[in-house]
Formats: sequence, structure tokens, C-alpha cells
Amino acid sequence: MQTTPAKKKRPNILLVISDQQRWDTIGACGRQEAQTPHLDRLVSEGITCNHAFCTTPMCSPTRASILSGLFPHSHGMVANHQARPGCDQMNLSGDVKLLADYLLEYGYKTGYAGKWHLGTGSDRRGFRDFAVRLGDYDVDCPADNDYVQYAKKLGIELPNKQNGIEPEPSQYQQRIYTGPSARTLAEHPSSFVCDLAVDFIRRCTADDQTFCLTFSTHEPHPPFVCPQPFFSLHDPDQIDLPTGWDGKSGHPWTRRPDWQLRIASDYSESDLRKMWAAYLGSVSFVDHLFGRLMTALRDTNTLDDTLVIFTSDHGEMLGSHGLLFKGASLCEELIKVPLIVRFPRSLGKEKICDSLISHADLVPTILETCGFDIPENLEGKSVLKEWAGNNSGSRQGLAAEFHSSNWCEPISPLRMWRTKEFKYIESAQGDNELYDLQNDSGEFHNLYGNKQYQPGLKKMQQAMNAWLRQTGDTFPNVPMPPQTIKPKNAYKNI
Repeated sequence: MQTTPAKKKRPNILLVISDQQRWDTIGACGRQEAQTPHLDRLVSEGITCNHAFCTTPMCSPTRASILSGLFPHSHGMVANHQARPGCDQMNLSGDVKLLADYLLEYGYKTGYAGKWHLGTGSDRRGFRDFAVRLGDYDVDCPADNDYVQYAKKLGIELPNKQNGIEPEPSQYQQRIYTGPSARTLAEHPSSFVCDLAVDFIRRCTADDQTFCLTFSTHEPHPPFVCPQPFFSLHDPDQIDLPTGWDGKSGHPWTRRPDWQLRIASDYSESDLRKMWAAYLGSVSFVDHLFGRLMTALRDTNTLDDTLVIFTSDHGEMLGSHGLLFKGASLCEELIKVPLIVRFPRSLGKEKICDSLISHADLVPTILETCGFDIPENLEGKSVLKEWAGNNSGSRQGLAAEFHSSNWCEPISPLRMWRTKEFKYIESAQGDNELYDLQNDSGEFHNLYGNKQYQPGLKKMQQAMNAWLRQTGDTFPNVPMPPQTIKPKNAYKNI
């Protein structure tokens, strides 16, 4: 029987999710150009997970995994949901319980602010006490788009996707997807969402209500657009570009039927530096928003009663392996994510967790931290002991997967098994990969056909096959879209 712990033992929860943010874009985690003072402070007071991974490098399915504790093939959302043909066939089933559904049972006030991207229209499921919605494919109708209503009051006309993230037309460089926002900092949609999220924290605190707030940003997802002063914060000439950005990658993923991965060598060094500067500017904007939420917790004397988790849904290539953006690849730049955790009553001592952690682990870990039972159907596992420094029961390997960029677009099914030392990627097309991460952390040398590594490869294949059976994954037989449409450039028509 589940028991509800005493109220004073139940922490509030603040879960912050950025979009397409590489793990190496936080100043305190090693990137000197990055200006992230608030996240740097979180690192100094919390736990930095050095081996944290998404379940898949696409927005919708990995966000569903973060909130459900299930892998995409189990929660059913295997590809992105977008406003395009077939989008009504790719959405999160009402049978899948989310974090907020569990916490409602224990009296939590639940709120969700920002990007949703789960194909349920205006419905935010168990996040029923507070919601801020924006974007035309995240609502049922314009009347439910909170930013549209806000913009009308200010006399702002919103083009295209009705989300307010469009750049200033006279300064936007469409070829490299960069430019300052058409909105001021105060009027930007992410600032608007943050205003209401801060108000939710203050209201819950004033009413002595335990809360769970998920705050989700669009940034730093391309196009690389954010408000001033953040857009101009980083000097392109001071940016360190990834090794081999101008080379033609020979990796299998360049031959897979996926449209989103672009060739970086089609751009000049100056182009890529500008893209990186704008990208890091968007990261700094995310840091600013995160800082506002942390200030609200401090001002209300709630920080030491709150479990704070910062992560991103997946990464971004941005020149690594000579590629841009994301797609049919499970390389580190896409699947490794920032994950920083601050426990209630932090002692202010920086800690490192080197255990392998999946996004699917967040829901069970949050539930155990709150003192609640973990449902047996969850595929992630609690890593509370690992966060506390006990690695004796840490997993030896973890999985990730890929289906397609968007539903009804060409598929390229992949499965990954990763240990601390090696990564094995199995492709339904047969272009498999194996990397020795200790001697080749950049994944430049595919060892799949090397006889020397066959014994170790066989063990990884066995471990992955056991995971497939355990989670009911029918790979390489995967869901097939009812039709295949020709994709368009998603970043031009913003």
C-alpha cells in the first residue's frame, strides 16, 4: 500500500527542460566561452551527471520519455509531432501516465509552462493546476494560445507559427539561421512564460502548497534567434569550433534517409562561428530564465524545500563530424545531455555523478526522492543512490533509439547500447557502428568490422537484445508511417 509521507518531507519539484542544448554548453562544465552564471551556480551547489543521455535525439519522443519514465517504443511517440500531414496520428496516448499524474495523487499542485510538443493539443494532462501554452501545434485553437492573447494586448501581430519566436526581419541571416528576436526581452514569449511560472511559484508558496513545476523553453533550438542583449553576447571570433567541422564525414549516418542533418562544409568558418555565437547566446538566454526561477525560489524561502533538475531534451551537431542540426545518428553530440540536480537543503558542495543515466530514469528517481512507490511498468530506474554517491548498483549499460525525424517522413530505425567504454549502434539498414570511447571519444573510427573487437561486440549485442526483450521492443520491426511525405526546410518558415 502506498503511504503519503509527512508534508514537511515532501519536496517541491522544479524541472527545467531546454531544447536541443549540447551537454558542453555550460561554463562550469568546461566551455569557457559560455556565459551561464546561474547554471554555473547550480553546478557548484548540486550534482553534475557526466554520463546522462536522452532516449532519442528528437524533441517529441524524448520529452515524452522525460515525463513518463518510458522509452519511445513503449509510450508510442516514436517521432516528432508537427503541424503537417499525418500529425494527428502521432501523439501521446491517454493511457500513458506522466509525472504529474502520479504526483496529483499525493496532493501536489502541478504546473507546466512552455513548449509541450506531445501532440495532445491544449491538453496538458496531469499538469492541470497551471499551464501556459504557445505555438500553433501545441494548442487546439488560437484562443488557447496564451502568447497570442498576450500579444494582442500589446498590439503585436504574430506571423506564421503564432509562437512569437520570429527574428527581426531586417537582421535575420536566413542562410545561417541567425538573428536577434523581433521581440524585446520583456515581450519575448519565453520571458512571458517565465513571468507566469514565477507567479505560480509565489502563489503556491503563499498558499503553503507543495508543487511540481515543469518549465520548458524553445531555446536554443534552431533557428538561432533570441532577444538582445543575449543575441550579441558572444563574440564569434572567440568561438572554438569542433574538430573536423569542415571535413566530409564518412560516418554511416550521412548516408541514411534523413533530411535534417546538414553538411557543415557547405558553410564558411565565419558562418559557423556566427551560428555558434548565436547558439550560445540562446543558451545564455535560457540561463537567464533559469536564474529568474531560482530567484523566485530564494525570495520565497522555498529553494531548500525544492528538488531542482535542469536538463535538455537532446543535443545539436553544430559542426561536429562536419554536420549541423540533428537526425539519424546516436553520436554523443546528440544523445548526451546536460543534467544537473540540486537536492533540497543543499550543502553547497559540487558533486559529480559518473553513473550512466537515462532521461527515462527521471520519473522513478523523482518519485523515490519524494518517498513514493515506483510503478512497476516504468522502464527507467531510480538513480537516487547514484546521486547520493553510491555507485555499487549502477547499470553497466544503457539504451537509446531512433525512428525518424517526423512521422510520415523517411525512417531510419536505430538502437544503441552504450557502456562507459564502448558504444554499439545497430541499424535496420545494416550500417552498424562500434566505437571504443576510451581511445576514441570523438567517435571517428568505426570498429564494427574489426576482428579484434568481435568478442566484446557479441557481449554488447547480447545485452542490447536482452533489453529489447525486457522492454517489448520489436526492433528491427518498427511502426511504419501510413505514407511518406517530402520534408521541407523547417527552419526557413519560422
